[in-house]
Amino acid sequence: GAKIMQFPSFAGIRAGGPFAPTQEIPESDLGFTLHTSELRVRKWGVRVAVEEDIIKDSQWDLLSLYLDAMRNAMKRRKEERIWFEYEDKSQVFIDNSLTASTNWSKGRSSGNALNGTFDHEDLIDMIAGLGANGFTASHVVVHPLMWAVFQKDPFLSFQMLWKGGMGQHFGSYPQGKDSITDGSQFMVPFGIQTIVTPFQAMTLGTTLTTGVTGFGSANYGSVTVLDDNAGIIELVQEGLTMKEWPDNARDIRSIQIHEKYDLMVVDGGRSSVVAKNIRVDRNWQAAFTIRNIPVS
Repeated sequence: GAKIMQFPSFAGIRAGGPFAPTQEIPESDLGFTLHTSELRVRKWGVRVAVEEDIIKDSQWDLLSLYLDAMRNAMKRRKEERIWFEYEDKSQVFIDNSLTASTNWSKGRSSGNALNGTFDHEDLIDMIAGLGANGFTASHVVVHPLMWAVFQKDPFLSFQMLWKGGMGQHFGSYPQGKDSITDGSQFMVPFGIQTIVTPFQAMTLGTTLTTGVTGFGSANYGSVTVLDDNAGIIELVQEGLTMKEWPDNARDIRSIQIHEKYDLMVVDGGRSSVVAKNIRVDRNWQAAFTIRNIPVS
């Protein structure tokens, strides 16, 4: 059967005192029932059919292409699961679909009206919010379309640079099959990295009916800030395993790769914060304000 484990998180406790030499120290309650999370192992896999002639003719280069494609499919599936878990379990810090304006992002239009875009102050607030939970921000996660918005923003573009004043690390992230391992990361002045992944939440061509409305059909995505020292727990029951068997009726050989695991964000999601329903568009928040003071 499925392997199930529960991971409780608990509130912080404080030491008391000073106490008299003979005074009893009161007992503290860790509150283990708060934010209890459950891991339930499930099976994930992929199967392909290979012609028997490929095996008989020792076409190992061709067979390796099948195996590479299967391996990459398993990596992409796990990465997709990781970011889905963050999207689902992280504490919601900003959500432009909520009715209360206090939950909205601070991006503005050229007319200085809130327009549901992401502003550098939102990133600062998210880092501070994560710190208030007792965690240190290490990564900000964006979709490639949101990355383009970051680069065009007058403040966020500078946060994509690192070292030597204005920075020496510019622009284009490398292309690869797996944005977790291929180095698609940037350092920013806050000392955190930016991960660009196509599996970050993104809804194309939708319209918000509540919250920051009035912009018609647009693309909306999420921005996640997390602490990788308290990130994802992975419970593995069976590692990556390959099986193969013949199908003589069809003159093929089935090859299957599977693994059994589950993922969970640490501490009930308090180790990450997310901004949801961020409109993918330019933020026109003024970089500075000039005041004309008349001379009397």
